[in-house]
Order: sequence, then structure tokens, then C-alpha cells
Amino acid sequence: MSLIQISKKDAGGGVSPLRQVLSITVIDKFFLIGAAAGLFGSLVLGIYVWFMRAGIFTVDGRYHSIRWLHAFTQFYLFMTPFILGFLIQSAPKLFETGKALPKAVHLILPVTICAAVISLLAPDMILGPVLISICCWGLALGFLPNFLSSAAIVKLRFGTPVIVGLLSLGAGVFLDLGVPINALLLFWQGIVSIILATGQQFLAGVLGGRRATPKACGSMLVLFAACAAAIVGIKNGWEGFDKAAAILASLTLLTFLYSTAAWSLLTRLKQPLALAFFYAHIWALIGAAMLWNTWNADAALHAWGIGFAFTLIIGVSLRLIEWLTDKSPLAGPAALILLSLWQFVASVRTFDSLYGFSHEVLWIGASAALIVLASWASSLATCAFPLIYKQAKILLRTTAKQRA
Repeated sequence: MSLIQISKKDAGGGVSPLRQVLSITVIDKFFLIGAAAGLFGSLVLGIYVWFMRAGIFTVDGRYHSIRWLHAFTQFYLFMTPFILGFLIQSAPKLFETGKALPKAVHLILPVTICAAVISLLAPDMILGPVLISICCWGLALGFLPNFLSSAAIVKLRFGTPVIVGLLSLGAGVFLDLGVPINALLLFWQGIVSIILATGQQFLAGVLGGRRATPKACGSMLVLFAACAAAIVGIKNGWEGFDKAAAILASLTLLTFLYSTAAWSLLTRLKQPLALAFFYAHIWALIGAAMLWNTWNADAALHAWGIGFAFTLIIGVSLRLIEWLTDKSPLAGPAALILLSLWQFVASVRTFDSLYGFSHEVLWIGASAALIVLASWASSLATCAFPLIYKQAKILLRTTAKQRA
């Protein structure tokens, strides 16, 4: 079933207003929270750490702690709300079982966000990381009935990568994410695994591609696991594992692109979502190649984080908010321009780690990031806030009737 149909069908007649509010409005709320966190994590913490690293700002004893704050915010307040919100919204359709998730699952996102804020405000407290782990692992547990009753190919194509990703996100919160290789390991296991699973649905549903065959899915899982092991080898300082990780990551991604007929994107680049997928997977391959040398860890991390994940989040969020609200966040040309401008930001930040650009170029890159992120976040808010206001009125009215 196409992703463009997810949950809209479920909002039909015979469903109470309260049930509609609880069951079909996850994405819009947590996309906004994720967007706000992305602005803070990128424009405040990210640029501050970047400019300290480049010598524009003075490096002091807070550098590592601010770098950790930046990485933690991007993982658990930016990417995680987008990923969990999308999975909670769409999992019953993606598992192809039609089984509703337990109602308690809808509490996972707000608890995760509160736990992440606790971790940022009190990084020495164990409470925040423990709650995040419980939420990520709890969502994996909530998916278990759908996973067990799904077809074997769905388990292979979607269920296994998603559950591996959620378990990794739950464990990764205890890593020192201020160290680039730790963040790379978490990104590969926790983010890339979920992107490879859900990306097939977009490619097959709305972008003219197809879902991977069982043989291709099996190959991807083996290559993916081997690459994760190689990144652990890099983390432990074992010689030659950087070369292995680069080869295995590249093979995983190339298998994905070939098996899903991703070349179909080339005929649809006037569509913002297709252009986002096109740009993102170029960056995915660039980041994989950068693993060839351990010293490129920071560059590889930002190729994947800014070029791969962030580009996809911009494209997918604009498409899903448009579908949910029946309003276009950005006109087609504006979205294409913003996505292309974001590639300049990704290029400057990634390759500055390798070559060290002039301060003037870095300021231009930071200014471009401000333009893109402010335009993107404001467009999401413009579409989503009226919907949230309407839903709040329904909820309050329904609650008042029940009390009467």
C-alpha cells in the first residue's frame, strides 16, 4: 500500500473524534518538535561547535561537552522524533497486518522527548538515558505482535531492520556521542537500518521504484551486520577495519539502490521528494567512502547526518505534512531550491573537516543553513498549527461531552 494512504483511510466514518485525535495525529506534532530541536541542534550548537573547531570561536574546556550536546540533540531530539513519529503512525500498514498498536505506544514519543530534555539539562543523571532506552525498546516490544504475524518477507524487509534500529537507539544513548566514531556506529545501526527499511516503501509507493526481493534483503542484512562489526573494529583501533567498513557500507547501500530500482528517481527530479532521495543517497555513498580512513570519521558522520538523514527528513516531512493537512508547505520550485541549497551546506560542513575552508566560506555555509532551516521549519509550522488547533478543539469538546 502506498505511504500516501497511511492512516488517512483510518480516519473515516464510524470513528469517534477522540479516537481520531489519539490515532492519526502523531506525525504533525512530533515533526514540529523535531524541527525545533533541529534548529537548536544545528543553528546554535552545531555551528558553535563547527566554528570552534575551525578556529573562528575560541576553543575552551567546554568543547567536548558542547559537542556531546550537539550530537545528543541531533540524535534524540531531532532525528528520533521524526523516526518514531513516522513508525508509530505507519507501522500497522508497513507490517501489512492491519493490527493496531497498543494505545500505550502513543505515550512513547512525549516520554522520549521529556527524557532527552532531562538528559540535556542533567547529563550526569542516569534517569534520562534509562527512560530513552525504555521507550525505544518498548516501541520495539509494541511492534512484536505485528512482527510475529507478518509475512516472512515483511519480517526480512521491514521488521528486522526496524527492530534492530530501535534496539540500537535504546543502547546508543549510553555511548559518548561527542566521539565521532561512536556517533557513526549509532548512526549506522540506529538510523541507517530504519532508513533502508522505510525507504523501500517510499520508493515503491510514490517514486516509481520497487521493494527489494527476499534475496536482496537477506544480502543487505548480512552486509549491514558485517559493516556494523567493522565500525566496532574501527572504534577499538583495529588496523584495516576502516577499509572493510567503507567497502561493506558501500555494498550495503549499492545493494539497496539496485534492488529498489532507485534509478527511477532520475525521471522524477522535479518532485521534491524524489530530489531529496536522490541527493540523500549520493551523500550516503560519499559517507561510506569516507570510512576508508579512520581520520575521516567526522567528515563521514556529517556526510551521513547532514547530507543523508537531514536531506531525507526535509523532503519526507514536507510531503507528509502536505498530505496530512491538504496544504502545500512550500511551492514545488521553492522546495527544490531549498533542497539544493542544503546540499551546499552539507558540502561545506563535510569537506571542511577534510580540507579546512576559509572563514568566509564557513560563514556563507552557516548563513545558507539558517535560510534553509528557518524556511523549512516555518513552512511546517504554518501547515501544522491550524490542524493541531482544530484537533485540540475536538478533544476539548469531546472531553466536555463525556463529563456532561
